[in-house]
Amino acid sequence: MIRTRYRMKVPRDTVTFLADAGDVRDRLAADRPARAVRATYEGRPPGMSTPTEWIARGDYEPHWELTVYAVPRHARAAVREALVSAGLAAIRDWLAAARTPAWLAGGHSRTVPARPDDGTLTLEDEDR
Repeated sequence: MIRTRYRMKVPRDTVTFLADAGDVRDRLAADRPARAVRATYEGRPPGMSTPTEWIARGDYEPHWELTVYAVPRHARAAVREALVSAGLAAIRDWLAAARTPAWLAGGHSRTVPARPDDGTLTLEDEDR
């Protein structure tokens, strides 16, 4: 549901909105893939001015994370089938790949978005 907390009041007899919140929600949901799974790596070396207590408590240790997102109920079967058949293998390959020290000194992620209508998967890699 899209909240319309800031919707401006307009006089009904002179002007109108071209679309309501439901139209916008339905159109955006139909065109945009929903994130299904995301794997993230964050590794940053401490700098010269990094406080030693931050290093001691592990703030600069490499960090891996795997996030599984909820998908619309009507798309569950299609997205699950696509994830099991190809998406999870793509995440596994990304996690198991050999890494250079330069790669390990940054932030990276691989996201597997799925189209809710048919479960079609794509891969999105991001380097930060």
